[in-house]
Amino acid sequence: MQVHITHNKDKNGIELLFTNTIEIELISSLEKLGFKESFGNKLKWYADYHPAYVSYANDLKKVLETNDDWKLIPIVPSFIDSELNIDYLKFSIVEIQLKNNDHFLQTDFIVFESYKKVATIIAERFAIKSFSNNFDSLTIFSRNYKRRARALFKANFVIRASDVNYIIPVEDDRL
Repeated sequence: MQVHITHNKDKNGIELLFTNTIEIELISSLEKLGFKESFGNKLKWYADYHPAYVSYANDLKKVLETNDDWKLIPIVPSFIDSELNIDYLKFSIVEIQLKNNDHFLQTDFIVFESYKKVATIIAERFAIKSFSNNFDSLTIFSRNYKRRARALFKANFVIRASDVNYIIPVEDDRL
């Protein structure tokens, strides 16, 4: 299967046009990430022209052309971790709930991704990789909390690209 990628400048979006029928698992993954199916064409998908979507689309194209496993495509934050990106609201705050025996713990992180769906997937992969069986749930907060974001950044509670690479997507839709 192949995919053709186009930048729709009129709608400031990215479009994926697949040559063959898309498997259900890939459709589910695209929807969870934030892509939408085009009306009247089940082979065409679109999303905003955003760094995470562009990166994912390009990686997907490479993987499908070489018949590799698309589930291993990394989904990484769109922006580098810096205080300047906090000022420009290019972050999300992640609250991870951990279950430890009979009680729950909460820990907060910052991820430099402004889109909630992308930030959710990144945080979910990070939580499963870092906390495995203790991971219970997570919440993504809006970008209104600059002071809290700066405190997390200074304390080095940052989810980075290296923390979330190459983890198979989660089938659980608890989030």
